Amino acid sequence: MKLSKLLLPILLFFIVERGFPQDRSRYFVMDSTMQKGLKFNHLKCADDRYQVELFNVFDLKNKELLTLFTALPDHKTRKPEWKEIKLDSISNKIVSIDTLTKQFEKNLSAFINSRGEKAGWGFKDNFIKPIIRLGNKFFTPISQTLMEHFILTPHQDDKLNLTDIFPNLNQFFEININAPIFPLAKFEQIYMKQLKHPSFNSAYDTFDRFNTHYL
Repeated sequence: MKLSKLLLPILLFFIVERGFPQDRSRYFVMDSTMQKGLKFNHLKCADDRYQVELFNVFDLKNKELLTLFTALPDHKTRKPEWKEIKLDSISNKIVSIDTLTKQFEKNLSAFINSRGEKAGWGFKDNFIKPIIRLGNKFFTPISQTLMEHFILTPHQDDKLNLTDIFPNLNQFFEININAPIFPLAKFEQIYMKQLKHPSFNSAYDTFDRFNTHYL
């Protein structure tokens, strides 16, 4: 009897956690009328199979930091899917640019204190979703999203480093803004030559076992 009383709350915990997962989503509103001191840039990238949407956020007070939101393609439609959302329904889940900056600074400090052992993962977040405005309505992705922080630095190296071409391989996601810009085809050639497998940009119908660390 005592054992059954002990197991019951444990069983209920697992049912709640696995059967009814809590929504951990938070939201960042990308609207210049609501977000002062920020600059936004929206890009659509696509090939003949997949489409993603990129949203760059530049803080004019902190010009060395770039926050990137990527709306990833839905598995079936192979493009990002969106839904309308009411801001008042998620007002307690909206985060500010100051919150994102503090999150980055906290992760950077943890990275430095760990001497690089916590590299990479702290500068990504799958639970902060972008919200865009179209007319008087707001929309957020239904499909998966990825938020990443990058440090923008102007290196003047004589030799082009691998991380200049592939910033995601850098331990703390640094982008050399003086590095040359490559067409995607050239990027793929260099990536394949250096790393001996297709890049995370390559489109696959099957699970990409090479690049799971990018997601």
